[in-house]
Amino acid sequence: MSNTSEGAVYALGRLSGITAYSRDCKDPVTCKFVVLLDAGTPVLIYGPVDEFPYHANLVAAFCESKAIAAAWVRKPDLVEIYDQHVEIDGGGWLSIEPFDSQLKLYGHSTAYGGFSFPQVSSLISTVDALADFSIQRDQ
Repeated sequence: MSNTSEGAVYALGRLSGITAYSRDCKDPVTCKFVVLLDAGTPVLIYGPVDEFPYHANLVAAFCESKAIAAAWVRKPDLVEIYDQHVEIDGGGWLSIEPFDSQLKLYGHSTAYGGFSFPQVSSLISTVDALADFSIQRDQ
């Protein structure tokens, strides 16, 4: 987890707690991410797609871990948050490519919509394990 005055970032699943990515890794780590607004403050949540195949899986796991009221509206692809101070502000995909220190943001969430590239890249740059990665928008 990374917290700043501008927001917070949470890695879920097997990425939770990673402090560095090995440059010897030749395979990218493909993830999904969602952005929540908690009383207006952005919160970025990401996890590997093989553990979180739907953006809603990220929302459900995060809400459960933080005791935020939420429920499945249409399983497996839509979770609704019932806390009036927390809203979902979009999502997308990211590819972590340790072998060349690149991170690519792309796509959108079918259930929750697109994302703001400047906002997400600013948040992800606060993660120590990804601080020296170049961040680009991939179409």
